[in-house]
Amino acid sequence: MAARLKLCIMCHVEDTYAWKRLGGTAARDPTAMGLGYLATVIGAAVGANGGKVSVQFGRNFLDQVVPLSPYPGGPTSLRWVLENGGNFWNHTHDSAYTNLVSNWTTVSSAYGSEANPQVALAVASPATGGRSGGADLNNPAIDWVSIGAYAGIKRMNSTVVNYYSCTPESLRPYQMSKTDMTDGVFYHDAAPGPLYAGAPTTMRQRPFWVNSASQWDFNTASTFPQEATVGSLLMIPHPPRNSMPGFAEGRGPYTSSSDTITQQDLDAAFTEVWSTYRQMEVYQGSISNVWYVHIPPSYLSNQVTGAALPVVDSLGAWVQSINALVSVPNSAVWMNMNEIASWYCEPQSAYY
Repeated sequence: MAARLKLCIMCHVEDTYAWKRLGGTAARDPTAMGLGYLATVIGAAVGANGGKVSVQFGRNFLDQVVPLSPYPGGPTSLRWVLENGGNFWNHTHDSAYTNLVSNWTTVSSAYGSEANPQVALAVASPATGGRSGGADLNNPAIDWVSIGAYAGIKRMNSTVVNYYSCTPESLRPYQMSKTDMTDGVFYHDAAPGPLYAGAPTTMRQRPFWVNSASQWDFNTASTFPQEATVGSLLMIPHPPRNSMPGFAEGRGPYTSSSDTITQQDLDAAFTEVWSTYRQMEVYQGSISNVWYVHIPPSYLSNQVTGAALPVVDSLGAWVQSINALVSVPNSAVWMNMNEIASWYCEPQSAYY
């Protein structure tokens, strides 16, 4: 069986987001509405071959201190994510063991509130999948890798290069200096680092394992998944540009100044999917191939009314174009991050 490129859209709900009721029993949270709209549009636009959304959120989104506005005890528009084949992932920047476990429990509870029996059967187990967020940069003494592995949260989407802070410079890819990482030049680039001309790219399309916060990128020469034998975290790779807004910008300092997703961003992402696909063809049989992109939820809905923004319809059309470009489901396939991570950890299917 020929290898297929795995594709996913991730929505990264930062720690600053919180569940906000708009008032009245019929009102719904605008962030959750935007996520639900996106999942429905990209999932329904192309039927069984539709796109899938993996949503990352944590306790800050679900635990409310505002009176009369807790996370609802029953299904909301977040159910639409699950009904369209997506999943929830745990997100937190706090790497303390107790926080990781409580955060995981809270997100799992959200899954339980949103999933009906039919949805639950269709979503990969465990329901809340892996983790995003990575290191606690305010407390560099915490070995966020070992703590995450001990907590059983061993699968992550690729974190940013600044999380190499605990790694000796000689062991960092390209020997990145602290200035490279903290002055904004490569701060928000996805690990393992900037992609220079002529540098190997395959690490961005197959998993690697992180042994500890001070020993990254080990076992990269291995061609078999090793989660069962390596006491570390599986890191799911990503091409250099990992956020759709501003995707078309040059590779200068990271900026979030863009207030929408433009046609130029969609075109640039389209080109990168094609480049990743062609790379897969060259190295077929030796790497597990993946491409995914982050979309901040604020770009998906009006944060006052909850109404869907035009960009959601544009993303539906973009998914249709991707499907035609890389021949979904024959040469590429949409998966949520649970499915992608499970694929990487299964030796018999790792390359397909």
